[in-house]
Amino acid sequence: MGPDRIGEDMLSTLFASLDDLLSRASKINRRIVYTVYLLIIWAVVEMFLWATSIATLELDDIVLYTILLFITFLVLISLLEIRESLAVVVSRYSSYKYMENLSIDIPTGKDPVERLILYFNKTLNFENEIRRRKGKIIRNAQLDCGKKISFDYYAEIRVGSIGYLIGHRNYSFYVRKTEKLSMENVKKFAEDVKNCSTRKKLYVGRAVLIAPAQEISDELYTYLVENRADIPLQVAIEMEDGTYDFIPFIAPRHDMLP
Repeated sequence: MGPDRIGEDMLSTLFASLDDLLSRASKINRRIVYTVYLLIIWAVVEMFLWATSIATLELDDIVLYTILLFITFLVLISLLEIRESLAVVVSRYSSYKYMENLSIDIPTGKDPVERLILYFNKTLNFENEIRRRKGKIIRNAQLDCGKKISFDYYAEIRVGSIGYLIGHRNYSFYVRKTEKLSMENVKKFAEDVKNCSTRKKLYVGRAVLIAPAQEISDELYTYLVENRADIPLQVAIEMEDGTYDFIPFIAPRHDMLP
């Protein structure tokens, strides 16, 4: 057995052992969420008692509840930071698992947009996940973003107030097809996505401009890989060999949405 194979087997064993760690991290994350809920309730109670002590001019109680509120908010902030750190760990491991099983073969579909969505459904269970989270899917979307803006495919998930408190964000996903990948077309797409996400107060999960096989300019390539659009912007080129060329590669979110 050569050294390359030994190294490969060691890495496979290491990542296999991380499955258990990931499961534990998920359980810890759920416990943190429940603890955050309880701390928020406790903070409301403390604020009520603190306000009551101010109204009755009980100096000792004012000092006591001020200290307790400070400690409560300190613990709350720390738990949210721990949860965010766990999300980063899960995200990086999930990206590895995604890459490990990644196929870039183009599915069979009637048009480029349908094929791309079928690809995300196959690799990420995308539309089922959107529906599970009570999201919205619109094909041939005409969105009111101050003006009517068209996308071939649009999806969104909105979270409630509690979701915001535990670090979740509203999510949106955009697809548009084009025949020519020019700098003008790509910038126009990015501008439309940013206008809509700002208007609707949505985080951009990914924006994909899909096109048939073609060469792109060095200027456009640099614009994409350096993320000069300042959003998760990607072009998906349907190559003649039946595979996708994604520029740049964007790993899925830790919750396995595109």
